[in-house]
Amino acid sequence: MYRFQPTLKRLPVPALEQTVRDAVAFAGVFASAEDKALLEKQAQRFMDGAAAKLQERLLRYAAAVPTGNWLEPTWDGGYLGWRGPLPVHMNYFLEADLAGAGRLAALSQADVAYEACIASLEHFGRVRREELEPDSDRQGPMCMAQHARVSGHARIPKAGSDEAVCYDTPPLGLQAEGAGGLHFATRYEPVRGTRTVAVLRAGHVFVVPLTLEDGETPHPALRDALSRIAAGISGAGGAGAGSTAGLAGLPLLTALPREDWAQARQALVAHPDGRRLIDGIDRSQFVLCLDEGACVDESALLRGYILGGDPASTGAAGGASLDGAAAAARWFDKHCVVVGRVADDAASAAGPASGGADAGGSHRVGFLFEHMPGDGLTTLRWVEAVRTALADGTAAASGSAGDAASVLGDALSHPNSVALPAEAAALVSDAVSRGRAEIANWYRDMSGFALRLEGSGSTAFKEAGLPPDAGFQFAMQAGTLRATGSLRATYESCSTARFLHGRTEVIRGASPEAAAAARAFDGLSDSASLESKQAVWQAVQAATTAHRNFSARCQDGQGIDRHLTGLGLALDLLATPEPQRDEGPSASLDPAEREAATAFLRSPLLTSAATWRLSTSNCGSQQTAYFGFGPVAEAGAGVGYFIRKQDLRATVTSFADPAAPGVDAADIATAFSDAVAKLLALGRDVNGRA
Repeated sequence: MYRFQPTLKRLPVPALEQTVRDAVAFAGVFASAEDKALLEKQAQRFMDGAAAKLQERLLRYAAAVPTGNWLEPTWDGGYLGWRGPLPVHMNYFLEADLAGAGRLAALSQADVAYEACIASLEHFGRVRREELEPDSDRQGPMCMAQHARVSGHARIPKAGSDEAVCYDTPPLGLQAEGAGGLHFATRYEPVRGTRTVAVLRAGHVFVVPLTLEDGETPHPALRDALSRIAAGISGAGGAGAGSTAGLAGLPLLTALPREDWAQARQALVAHPDGRRLIDGIDRSQFVLCLDEGACVDESALLRGYILGGDPASTGAAGGASLDGAAAAARWFDKHCVVVGRVADDAASAAGPASGGADAGGSHRVGFLFEHMPGDGLTTLRWVEAVRTALADGTAAASGSAGDAASVLGDALSHPNSVALPAEAAALVSDAVSRGRAEIANWYRDMSGFALRLEGSGSTAFKEAGLPPDAGFQFAMQAGTLRATGSLRATYESCSTARFLHGRTEVIRGASPEAAAAARAFDGLSDSASLESKQAVWQAVQAATTAHRNFSARCQDGQGIDRHLTGLGLALDLLATPEPQRDEGPSASLDPAEREAATAFLRSPLLTSAATWRLSTSNCGSQQTAYFGFGPVAEAGAGVGYFIRKQDLRATVTSFADPAAPGVDAADIATAFSDAVAKLLALGRDVNGRA
């Protein structure tokens, strides 16, 4: 599994001049001529002064980072230092494509959940035994370090900055010479004996044995335990101060801003029952969400995955539903496997292509990921392993049958039973209410839409003479301009996993070439002459070529955004001289150098051009049905997509934009769809293809 690690290179520090030149060019897309001229002067002063010193300091820092990735301490620190809530801003989801998995139609929700658990256990066993085949792309092997911190991951809320703990075995292969070592921020705490899964149902949490004492063999009572939990919750009371509280809605605590959740958690773990419950959830391999409702609308599905349900439509206890009809359905600090169902009428109408009645039965199986420990390239392997097992039935007969009574005890009749003093119970109860309000606010403020373009997959783009990813990225620029009246700073995630402990770089979609082409494309009428179409097509070709070239640079570690972050880090490191160390002439900056560096690196124009009001990511495969996440900026949109041979699937989430009143995710998605159709037709017209 880790055999190629020693062959991987350290993440490079990009060339200084290229980064500064590109930063000015991309920012210029959103600037007036006067503002761009000012930025160019600031860039020149920076290059004439502090730039070389900051680059030298960054190069020395990069050479000294033990994991081989100079970004990793800043990257992990940025994730864990986030103080806002995790939903929308941090978590992302993938749904398995159950088309062709007709065998699931005869299974209950508990049966499907059981098979998903067994398939997950087997996948993590391969990772633990270091048997997983290495990831690779066309250029060769990729770093495998992230896989070892997926199972058992828990994000622990702490004052100031969270902590990342992996309740699993630290990989020996990563600790070999030249393999990159363990991750910077993750603390490993191996599980001794039985591994567990935390099950969420109707706002309650059950910690259930996943394995026997050997940590590998499926527990014989697992299937029965899931059946009993899925059958319904009895005796589930609300939280009451000074009593043994059922704490219905406990998962809503994880939706709070991190400082608030840290405070509520302290109140819980200060008492034995609370410590036992929270510790049990933290130590579980993952969280299994048994959603109650039936999804009748694929657009509602997005918010169901991301948020777990709308508290405004439920009682105080909360519930769980992919249709957005309930709350308290996700534990946002851990990875969640979500097992829900499609409404009977919607499943019949949708059919095989959408995982309907003839495909995966009435079931949906998705995953909500806590983003800190890894990216989609890594978690996709887990999704695909579960999907394959569900389609093939390879996990159906695993383990023997057993009675869950001995392992669940009275948990079914008294879920989340926690005895707290009156003051602590009141604090936790208030925090649960505030968590419910957070989710309700997201439901109010964020719209979602699922877009599926049949016949507009990679084959259609190539036939039109366009590279698929760059082609759709351009269509999103044109669609955004059409829907909102303006272009937006655009983030496309690019994997840098070719390097030790590589994560991502930013491919900026709103390039000068894309901006010019999008405006020309938007003004092109259906009745335009062939000559006019050819002129616009040349502009589109220039935009997609520029996008591909910049993408290649980002994959090679030569992007600009992580470099700008590193230069800012170097500026902070050189805030004061370090007399105890002989750093040579670059040990500090003089006041004029510092002023020039700050003026450029902290320029409002650079900041605005890196405020991602259109955040996009291409992640998925033939085995996934949907991929998505929330917007990352106010008045912004988030687009998770993937392009298969015959179709393109995208999920669009959006916050209201005061500059484009009334425009929601459906409007933006429709504009994307129209732009794709127009773009493919233009390519056919210009290239003489019917």
